[in-house]
Amino acid sequence: MVSVSYFRDMAKSQKGVHIGRPTIFKKGPLTAAERQRRHRRKLHREQRAAEVLATRERNRQRYLAHHTPQQQAQRDAETKVWLMWRDEWLNMRGRAAVLPNAGVAYELARQIAEYLIECAPGVTIDDVRAAIERRFGPP
Repeated sequence: MVSVSYFRDMAKSQKGVHIGRPTIFKKGPLTAAERQRRHRRKLHREQRAAEVLATRERNRQRYLAHHTPQQQAQRDAETKVWLMWRDEWLNMRGRAAVLPNAGVAYELARQIAEYLIECAPGVTIDDVRAAIERRFGPP
């Protein structure tokens, strides 16, 4: 088997001449066009930073205008009204509100339904509701 040098036409590496990344621009002093380009980029960065700060300030003013203590109190009052009507709204649409002791109430309702089916076929749920209202008063 003959050894083949695949890199025979490449120039030998000049270690020490190219240390690190080669420069992007030419070496030597900047030309007038390069100085001008650098200056304009700097101006553009400064102008963009000023625009961003101005936008932040405008947004902050708008945010603070909508978050005064009076408006926060009004939102809290609206939330309280909504929470008061929420259960009624759910009941009107046939959805049960989640109550803290709903598991106990559901279990009791299941036992009542089971008793009505097995032991008291002539008694309806309306009779049971009327008896509960007579005993404990209307809700």
